[in-house]
Amino acid sequence: MEKDKLYSEESVNTEYKVEIPPKSEKYMKTVVAYANGRGGRIVFGIDDKTLKVVGINPDSVFQAIDAVTNAVSDSCEPRIYPDITLQTINDKMVIVVEIHPGPMRPYYIKSQGVVNGTYIRVAGTTRHAEEYMLKELIANAVAHRSYLEPGNIQVAIFDDRLEVTSPGMLLNMVSIRKMMEGYSKLRNPAIASAFAYMKIIEKWGTGIPRVLRECREYGLPEPKLIDFDGDFRVNMYRDTVKSNIQITTQTTQTTQNFMPEFTENDIAILKVIQHNPKLTQKEIAMELDWTIDRVKYYLNKMKKQAVIKRVGSSHNGHWDLLIEI
Repeated sequence: MEKDKLYSEESVNTEYKVEIPPKSEKYMKTVVAYANGRGGRIVFGIDDKTLKVVGINPDSVFQAIDAVTNAVSDSCEPRIYPDITLQTINDKMVIVVEIHPGPMRPYYIKSQGVVNGTYIRVAGTTRHAEEYMLKELIANAVAHRSYLEPGNIQVAIFDDRLEVTSPGMLLNMVSIRKMMEGYSKLRNPAIASAFAYMKIIEKWGTGIPRVLRECREYGLPEPKLIDFDGDFRVNMYRDTVKSNIQITTQTTQTTQNFMPEFTENDIAILKVIQHNPKLTQKEIAMELDWTIDRVKYYLNKMKKQAVIKRVGSSHNGHWDLLIEI
């Protein structure tokens, strides 16, 4: 990673932390948000306010890497596998945690559940996904519902979708296709003006297109807009597509529908092992021109993922690949 790309001001896809917080939840929201979006990186050892390089204690840096790896793996659902590397800036070591866009969104903090623990990135900040999307949809429902019709705005959350239903059919000359393109005809101009003054809405007709755009950006299925029985409903769906790539673990002789995302470093080690399974850690390091600690980190990570297994001793044994590459 180039130094100028790593060491610059915070952006949409980069956050700096002066140290690794004792409570992982303080940065786990960002991890989840990156996985739900376009990915990003967290750099530990740089002050986010001054951009001063503080560094991580070299005596405990590998323990710190293990702690972050385990925290991310244990705290997130579906499981997230970060790509963690060490970088040196101004003779000080920093830890770079790279999070790739996830294929099984939405990702959430396990202890908070899918409703409260799902986060996304909005304009360079981490925000609660349900709160953000609900704000858009409910503001639209309040501003455009018919107050001549009985009933209330209803919000329903299911395992696979979020539903927001408001009383009143669409106005004449308004169609679902036009709404998706940004067309708006105000039913309640006084409410819309108040919302604009309070900055709850930004511009007429932008709410639905913005929700559609955000869903595309974060890899979610396109919402459905439904005009039926005197009501109007917006359904937002969770991405339930699972990977069909299979791993056969030789230790349990079971097949799981799961495949971790491999980084370039993972693939480099796997190819070396595939070519010569009898290589030791030291020989792998020489083959790749890496440090032995770097090799150990990636081997341990892939052993935990049930991607590789060491059979026999460290000197006379061999590596088994538990997947096909």
